[in-house]
Amino acid sequence: MSPKAPYTPPPTGTIDILAFYAVTRPEHVAVLEDGVPYRYAQLYQDVCKTVTYLRSLNLGENPKAAVEVKNLYMHLILTLGMEALGICSMSFAANEAAGIEPLVQDFDLVLCTAQDAPTQSKNTVILDQAWATLLSEQSPEQPLIQTRFAPDAPYRIIKTSGTTGSLKTLTLSWDMQNRRLQQFQFLAGMTGSTRYAVALGFSIQAYYTHCTACLRAGGTCIADSRQTLAHVIQQHDASHVTLIPHALIDILDHLPAEYQKPTNLIIFAIGAQVSGTIRQRVKDRLATNLIESYATNEAAYICTMQADGIGAILPGVDLEVVNDAEEPVYDQPGVIRMRSETLIQGYRDDPATTKRMFKQGWFYPGDLGILNQNRILKLIGRADDQLNIRGIKVAPQPIEEAILNAFDFKDVGLCMVPDAEKGDQVWLAIVTGGKDKMSQADISAITPKLTPLLPSAFGATQLVFLDRIPRTATGKIQRDVLRKALREIS
Repeated sequence: MSPKAPYTPPPTGTIDILAFYAVTRPEHVAVLEDGVPYRYAQLYQDVCKTVTYLRSLNLGENPKAAVEVKNLYMHLILTLGMEALGICSMSFAANEAAGIEPLVQDFDLVLCTAQDAPTQSKNTVILDQAWATLLSEQSPEQPLIQTRFAPDAPYRIIKTSGTTGSLKTLTLSWDMQNRRLQQFQFLAGMTGSTRYAVALGFSIQAYYTHCTACLRAGGTCIADSRQTLAHVIQQHDASHVTLIPHALIDILDHLPAEYQKPTNLIIFAIGAQVSGTIRQRVKDRLATNLIESYATNEAAYICTMQADGIGAILPGVDLEVVNDAEEPVYDQPGVIRMRSETLIQGYRDDPATTKRMFKQGWFYPGDLGILNQNRILKLIGRADDQLNIRGIKVAPQPIEEAILNAFDFKDVGLCMVPDAEKGDQVWLAIVTGGKDKMSQADISAITPKLTPLLPSAFGATQLVFLDRIPRTATGKIQRDVLRKALREIS
């Protein structure tokens, strides 16, 4: 008689945890939206009803579904219901509806509001006001049993455009999502008393992960479309919030006079690096605890960051900086590569990009850095962002950071603009928040202070005022788009 294989418990699903909370803390508020409390017992009940509805659609084997719903609670119960049935979900935002159409053509279900429906998508269900009625008519499937699917089964589809603007998608497995949730809970220290202020849209994966992590911890997700985020934070004594740098700037610029900096608030800054000036403003006025991170959709969190782009690599992450020969180097600039238990293995339907960025188990995110023997990393910038000036390569991000720290600008962006007649020129785009044109007097006033911050290799840098710097959803500069705009000006 052959020995039995050792028992390997399946990954714990969010539905398993919600079922537990529905019994052990039924009256604790899971979601507080626009002043309406949804307690754990009701959340679980509504997820069960959603499962009944989704099951009635007969989506078939290994279905995929896309969701665009602004209402936080509705979005949560839809995606949680999908998790319960093993439906691979993807969230998109209203402003992505037109561009998302080709992607969702092979999806089995698209749930959205009328104004945000991809125009030619098949299997689209318009929810709108009918959703409340539809949900109330369902008989809850209780007790709800979490579907047990293979650890490598598709769980979540993530869109990532990066700084080039080209849309790529990747798939998180059931096991991978659980690992990422555990990683974030380790970083955030979320508990049953967590009060997470919701600030971003579900189309940004970090938002989805952080909300889910809060619910798995037994905490409360808070959203209020009637108030500013600063009011939500203060009124509801929020303990956690996730923001991109430009959202931080917007909050700081519109803080109400009566706002009192809380002592327990933790702000997670994601996406682009936070400038030193903004970092100080945050700690002076908004929150004492600011956690910056280096993370990607492909790998999740890689390290936590301190000032000047310096950070400690997280446990469980293997990271190297390599030279042109792909040999590991220390204390000198090079290309970052990494691997971890939270790393995917490639992109959906994009073998060329997968081959370029995933090599021999390593992921090459396209970033430059300096690593020391103590696993402390200093980020330099994007490899494809480097300005090649007569053979000299210069990373723009540290220069942009220095300029933002030295001037009261809203935003800046450096870009190389090829010119057949004048030769390649470096342009500095400036956003002041006020003007849209630069006078000679303006240029003369800032030049003495600006010149020492610009490498001599730049030569005569062209200055221009813009209304905005084009950035990704997570705040990274889209230099190709910026270059196109500057070409039109020149």
